[in-house]
Amino acid sequence: MSIITVGIDLAKNVFAVHGVDDNGKAALVKPKVSREQLLPLFAQLPPCLIGMEACSGAHHWARLFRQYGHTVRLMAPKFVTPYCMSGKRGKNDAADAAAICEAVGRPAMRFVPVKEEQQQIIQCHGSSGHTERFGDQAGPLQLLGTQPGRAARLLEGGGGHRRQECAAGLGGAEVRRSVPAEPERRLNGRQKRQQGKARKGTQLPPKRPWPGITDALHALM
Repeated sequence: MSIITVGIDLAKNVFAVHGVDDNGKAALVKPKVSREQLLPLFAQLPPCLIGMEACSGAHHWARLFRQYGHTVRLMAPKFVTPYCMSGKRGKNDAADAAAICEAVGRPAMRFVPVKEEQQQIIQCHGSSGHTERFGDQAGPLQLLGTQPGRAARLLEGGGGHRRQECAAGLGGAEVRRSVPAEPERRLNGRQKRQQGKARKGTQLPPKRPWPGITDALHALM
């Protein structure tokens, strides 16, 4: 029986793979697959449906798997969580891969479109809405387009330091971001009166404790 659906739990170095046949029985269970072995493993499989949780690295792997005729579907992690079999197998990578394999075959599942490399480059450097400039270059797309190999490695790695890595990997090009100004803090009633008195040259008296409380404290001492 051929494998028709495969779920992959992505990681940095060690991946978990779970595949089922046309009867829904587990036919490919590999809880530990290294990064170097993942692509050759799917290169020798017949075309099948591959499911992964959507992230920056998932788009990279989806493009590679498509080259071997596989159909790749990415899903938001929140849609995969209900299928996790934590009560039966516990929380581990193998159980997550089985849950992904189960979720990708659901007819009502909502999928995330696979992004191309250039789309990820634009999102990596311009999705936050801040103004960015890379030295004297025309823009991030033209700059990264001159070195597609480095851009691909940065996109594959993902993580929260992609901006710094992109700047370091492109010959030390300076990255400057214009941070939006901090929103003005709302003033309470006393601060507003204090501000109004300051404009008129007067100042409110400082806060004093209630007389009743002061007398009670002196009586206890």
